[in-house]
Amino acid sequence: MSLHQLKPNPKGVLERLKRNVKEMATAGERSFGPTPVGAREYLETLTPLLEVSESQFSKVDYKQARAYYLFMNYVFMDEALMPMRTMLSGHPNFLGDLKAIAGAVAFLYPDHPEAKLFADHFDKSMELNMRYHIRPDVDTWNAKGGRSTENLSCYTWAFLRPTLKTSFLLHHYYDGKNRMLHPNVSAYGNWLLNTLTSPLLELGRKESDTSSRCSFEKTEYSGFIKYVWTGVEIL
Repeated sequence: MSLHQLKPNPKGVLERLKRNVKEMATAGERSFGPTPVGAREYLETLTPLLEVSESQFSKVDYKQARAYYLFMNYVFMDEALMPMRTMLSGHPNFLGDLKAIAGAVAFLYPDHPEAKLFADHFDKSMELNMRYHIRPDVDTWNAKGGRSTENLSCYTWAFLRPTLKTSFLLHHYYDGKNRMLHPNVSAYGNWLLNTLTSPLLELGRKESDTSSRCSFEKTEYSGFIKYVWTGVEIL
Protein backbone atom coordinates (compact mmCIF):
# COMPACT_ATOMS: atom_id res chain seq x y z
CA MET A 1 0.00 0.00 0.00
CA SER A 2 1.39 3.40 -0.96
CA LEU A 3 1.57 6.30 1.46
CA HIS A 4 -1.23 8.25 -0.21
CA GLN A 5 -3.60 5.30 0.29
CA LEU A 6 -3.07 5.16 4.05
CA LYS A 7 -5.69 6.74 6.27
CA PRO A 8 -4.58 8.49 9.45
CA ASN A 9 -5.24 6.33 12.49
CA PRO A 10 -3.56 7.80 15.56
CA LYS A 11 -5.54 5.68 18.00
CA GLY A 12 -4.74 2.47 16.14
CA VAL A 13 -1.03 3.29 15.91
CA LEU A 14 -0.82 4.07 19.61
CA GLU A 15 -2.62 0.86 20.55
CA ARG A 16 -0.36 -1.29 18.37
CA LEU A 17 2.81 0.30 19.70
CA LYS A 18 1.59 -0.07 23.28
CA ARG A 19 0.69 -3.71 22.63
CA ASN A 20 4.16 -4.45 21.29
CA VAL A 21 5.82 -3.09 24.41
CA LYS A 22 3.33 -4.75 26.76
CA GLU A 23 3.57 -8.19 25.16
CA MET A 24 7.34 -8.24 24.87
CA ALA A 25 7.83 -10.23 28.09
CA THR A 26 5.51 -13.08 27.07
CA ALA A 27 5.79 -13.13 23.27
CA GLY A 28 6.97 -16.22 21.40
CA GLU A 29 10.18 -16.43 19.46
CA ARG A 30 8.72 -16.70 15.97
CA SER A 31 6.03 -14.47 14.49
CA PHE A 32 5.23 -12.02 17.28
CA GLY A 33 7.14 -9.94 19.74
CA PRO A 34 10.63 -8.49 19.30
CA THR A 35 11.63 -10.83 16.47
CA PRO A 36 12.65 -10.18 12.86
CA VAL A 37 9.30 -11.43 11.55
CA GLY A 38 7.26 -9.70 14.23
CA ALA A 39 9.12 -6.44 13.66
CA ARG A 40 8.20 -6.22 9.98
CA GLU A 41 5.08 -4.23 10.79
CA TYR A 42 7.29 -1.30 11.80
CA LEU A 43 8.49 -0.65 8.26
CA GLU A 44 5.42 -1.98 6.46
CA THR A 45 2.69 -0.17 8.41
CA LEU A 46 3.65 1.58 11.66
CA THR A 47 6.27 3.95 10.23
CA PRO A 48 4.09 5.25 7.37
CA LEU A 49 1.03 5.36 9.66
CA LEU A 50 2.93 7.43 12.20
CA GLU A 51 3.89 9.86 9.48
CA VAL A 52 0.41 10.31 8.01
CA SER A 53 -1.25 10.39 11.45
CA GLU A 54 1.12 12.84 13.11
CA SER A 55 -1.06 15.93 12.69
CA GLN A 56 -4.08 14.18 14.21
CA PHE A 57 -2.42 13.01 17.41
CA SER A 58 -3.00 14.91 20.60
CA LYS A 59 0.25 16.21 22.04
CA VAL A 60 0.12 13.69 24.89
CA ASP A 61 -0.69 10.71 22.67
CA TYR A 62 1.98 11.56 20.12
CA LYS A 63 4.59 11.86 22.84
CA GLN A 64 3.57 8.44 24.13
CA ALA A 65 3.55 6.83 20.67
CA ARG A 66 6.99 8.27 19.98
CA ALA A 67 8.29 6.90 23.29
CA TYR A 68 6.93 3.42 22.54
CA TYR A 69 8.51 3.43 19.08
CA LEU A 70 11.87 4.66 20.36
CA PHE A 71 11.87 2.10 23.17
CA MET A 72 11.30 -0.74 20.73
CA ASN A 73 14.01 0.65 18.46
CA TYR A 74 16.52 0.37 21.29
CA VAL A 75 15.35 -3.21 21.83
CA PHE A 76 15.91 -3.98 18.14
CA MET A 77 19.39 -2.43 18.29
CA ASP A 78 20.43 -4.35 21.39
CA GLU A 79 23.07 -7.08 21.21
CA ALA A 80 20.76 -9.49 23.04
CA LEU A 81 18.45 -9.73 20.02
CA MET A 82 20.42 -9.55 16.76
CA PRO A 83 24.06 -8.89 17.68
CA MET A 84 26.59 -7.16 15.46
CA ARG A 85 29.48 -6.44 17.83
CA THR A 86 30.01 -9.65 19.83
CA MET A 87 29.07 -11.77 16.82
CA LEU A 88 27.24 -11.27 13.52
CA SER A 89 23.72 -12.61 13.62
CA GLY A 90 21.80 -13.88 10.65
CA HIS A 91 20.23 -14.77 8.40
CA PRO A 92 20.86 -11.64 6.30
CA ASN A 93 17.16 -11.00 5.76
CA PHE A 94 16.42 -11.28 9.50
CA LEU A 95 19.28 -8.91 10.27
CA GLY A 96 17.89 -6.54 7.66
CA ASP A 97 14.38 -6.77 9.12
CA LEU A 98 15.50 -5.49 12.52
CA LYS A 99 18.35 -3.13 11.70
CA ALA A 100 16.44 -1.30 8.96
CA ILE A 101 14.12 0.00 11.69
CA ALA A 102 16.90 2.05 13.30
CA GLY A 103 17.39 3.90 10.02
CA ALA A 104 13.65 4.47 9.71
CA VAL A 105 13.67 6.07 13.16
CA ALA A 106 16.39 8.48 12.04
CA PHE A 107 14.14 9.37 9.09
CA LEU A 108 11.08 9.87 11.31
CA TYR A 109 12.90 11.81 14.02
CA PRO A 110 15.91 13.54 12.42
CA ASP A 111 16.15 15.99 15.34
CA HIS A 112 16.45 13.23 17.94
CA PRO A 113 19.78 13.54 19.81
CA GLU A 114 20.75 10.02 18.70
CA ALA A 115 19.38 10.14 15.15
CA LYS A 116 22.88 9.86 13.71
CA LEU A 117 23.54 6.85 15.94
CA PHE A 118 20.40 5.19 14.57
CA ALA A 119 21.38 5.87 10.96
CA ASP A 120 24.93 4.68 11.59
CA HIS A 121 23.63 1.49 13.22
CA PHE A 122 21.72 0.64 10.06
CA ASP A 123 24.72 1.61 7.94
CA LYS A 124 27.01 -0.69 9.94
CA SER A 125 24.56 -3.56 9.59
CA MET A 126 24.63 -3.10 5.81
CA GLU A 127 28.42 -3.01 5.76
CA LEU A 128 28.65 -6.26 7.75
CA ASN A 129 25.87 -7.94 5.80
CA MET A 130 27.54 -7.15 2.50
CA ARG A 131 30.99 -8.11 3.75
CA TYR A 132 30.24 -11.47 5.35
CA HIS A 133 27.06 -12.69 3.67
CA ILE A 134 28.16 -12.11 0.07
CA ARG A 135 30.71 -14.54 -1.37
CA PRO A 136 33.94 -12.94 -2.61
CA ASP A 137 35.78 -13.93 -5.77
CA VAL A 138 37.59 -17.26 -5.38
CA ASP A 139 40.37 -17.37 -7.95
CA THR A 140 41.32 -20.97 -7.10
CA TRP A 141 37.87 -22.13 -8.17
CA ASN A 142 37.69 -19.64 -11.03
CA ALA A 143 34.50 -18.43 -9.33
CA LYS A 144 33.14 -14.92 -9.42
CA GLY A 145 31.81 -13.52 -6.17
CA GLY A 146 28.45 -11.97 -5.47
CA ARG A 147 26.32 -14.90 -4.39
CA SER A 148 24.29 -14.28 -1.24
CA THR A 149 24.00 -16.79 1.58
CA GLU A 150 20.22 -16.38 1.25
CA ASN A 151 18.30 -18.50 -1.22
CA LEU A 152 17.47 -16.82 -4.49
CA SER A 153 13.79 -17.70 -4.74
CA CYS A 154 12.63 -15.88 -1.61
CA TYR A 155 14.93 -14.59 1.10
CA THR A 156 17.27 -12.59 -1.10
CA TRP A 157 14.27 -10.36 -1.79
CA ALA A 158 13.20 -10.48 1.86
CA PHE A 159 16.58 -8.91 2.64
CA LEU A 160 16.30 -6.27 -0.07
CA ARG A 161 12.76 -5.18 0.79
CA PRO A 162 13.45 -3.54 4.19
CA THR A 163 17.01 -2.44 3.46
CA LEU A 164 16.14 -0.71 0.18
CA LYS A 165 13.23 1.09 1.84
CA THR A 166 15.34 2.43 4.67
CA SER A 167 18.30 3.26 2.46
CA PHE A 168 16.01 5.23 0.15
CA LEU A 169 14.47 7.19 3.05
CA LEU A 170 17.84 8.11 4.54
CA HIS A 171 19.38 8.92 1.16
CA HIS A 172 16.61 11.26 0.05
CA TYR A 173 15.14 12.61 3.28
CA TYR A 174 17.88 12.50 5.91
CA ASP A 175 21.50 13.16 4.97
CA GLY A 176 21.95 12.27 1.29
CA LYS A 177 24.12 9.23 1.96
CA ASN A 178 23.41 6.06 -0.01
CA ARG A 179 23.84 3.24 2.48
CA MET A 180 23.58 0.49 -0.13
CA LEU A 181 26.98 1.41 -1.54
CA HIS A 182 29.25 -0.97 0.33
CA PRO A 183 31.96 -3.31 -0.98
CA ASN A 184 30.44 -6.36 -2.66
CA VAL A 185 27.19 -4.62 -3.62
CA SER A 186 28.28 -4.45 -7.26
CA ALA A 187 29.18 -8.15 -7.24
CA TYR A 188 25.86 -8.87 -5.53
CA GLY A 189 23.92 -6.97 -8.18
CA ASN A 190 25.89 -8.71 -10.91
CA TRP A 191 25.01 -12.11 -9.41
CA LEU A 192 21.33 -11.17 -9.29
CA LEU A 193 21.35 -9.89 -12.84
CA ASN A 194 23.11 -12.90 -14.32
CA THR A 195 21.20 -15.45 -12.26
CA LEU A 196 17.80 -14.08 -13.16
CA THR A 197 18.39 -13.43 -16.84
CA SER A 198 19.22 -15.21 -20.02
CA PRO A 199 22.97 -15.29 -20.69
CA LEU A 200 22.27 -13.47 -23.95
CA LEU A 201 22.89 -10.02 -22.51
CA GLU A 202 23.45 -8.60 -25.98
CA LEU A 203 19.71 -9.03 -26.57
CA GLY A 204 18.87 -6.10 -24.38
CA ARG A 205 19.76 -7.26 -20.85
CA LYS A 206 16.12 -8.03 -20.20
CA GLU A 207 15.11 -9.76 -17.00
CA SER A 208 13.53 -13.19 -17.19
CA ASP A 209 9.73 -13.27 -17.17
CA THR A 210 9.87 -16.23 -14.77
CA SER A 211 12.16 -14.68 -12.18
CA SER A 212 9.53 -13.45 -9.70
CA ARG A 213 9.00 -15.71 -6.70
CA CYS A 214 7.83 -15.70 -3.09
CA SER A 215 5.01 -13.23 -3.91
CA PHE A 216 7.44 -10.36 -4.56
CA GLU A 217 6.62 -8.09 -7.47
CA LYS A 218 9.21 -7.89 -10.25
CA THR A 219 9.42 -4.14 -9.78
CA GLU A 220 10.69 -4.63 -6.25
CA TYR A 221 14.03 -5.94 -7.43
CA SER A 222 14.29 -4.79 -11.03
CA GLY A 223 15.09 -1.25 -9.90
CA PHE A 224 17.90 -2.50 -7.68
CA ILE A 225 19.40 -4.59 -10.46
CA LYS A 226 19.26 -1.69 -12.89
CA TYR A 227 20.69 0.63 -10.24
CA VAL A 228 23.71 -1.58 -9.59
CA TRP A 229 24.21 -2.28 -13.28
CA THR A 230 23.98 1.29 -14.52
CA GLY A 231 24.84 3.33 -11.43
CA VAL A 232 21.57 5.25 -11.75
CA GLU A 233 19.14 5.09 -8.86
CA ILE A 234 15.57 4.19 -9.75
CA LEU A 235 13.02 6.22 -7.84
